[in-house]
Amino acid sequence: GTLITSFFWFNFISSSTIFIMILLQDYFSDEIVGLSIFQILSYILMVLVGLLFYRGIVIYSSSIIFKTQKMRKLQVVTGRNIQFITGVVLVPLILLILYIDSSVFLYLALIVIVVLQVIRLIKIMIIGKSSTMFSALHIILYLCALELAPILVLIGMIGNGSDVL
Repeated sequence: GTLITSFFWFNFISSSTIFIMILLQDYFSDEIVGLSIFQILSYILMVLVGLLFYRGIVIYSSSIIFKTQKMRKLQVVTGRNIQFITGVVLVPLILLILYIDSSVFLYLALIVIVVLQVIRLIKIMIIGKSSTMFSALHIILYLCALELAPILVLIGMIGNGSDVL
């Protein structure tokens, strides 16, 4: 079981890193001028792993504070499964993007990722609503801190471009 789980984690991390690299090369090529592929992949990997650790720390610490370990387990399993599915779906789409060189598959991959993340957020909201101690406002604030704030920070960093990298 651990070997299979490790494989799926490696698949998710590596396919996501490669996909983000393709996005950067296609749409943000001016910001990555002068950086080697190794440097870009390293930055992407550090940010991706950092975001995953941030999410894990927030989930685990909030479950300790609010004594919701059962809900935490459901949330972690939901997130992990969506990430594994994302990795499995990205592999063939990355191969199609690289060998067919069509932006249709790039957009398809983005749509699939967005749909999977929306499904994950809906499942997390359902898990949160199953508890009587949280209102809808608590769940929205939690999701903003956990999901939206890091994404907005990344968008701001990308907007500043070459100053960050």
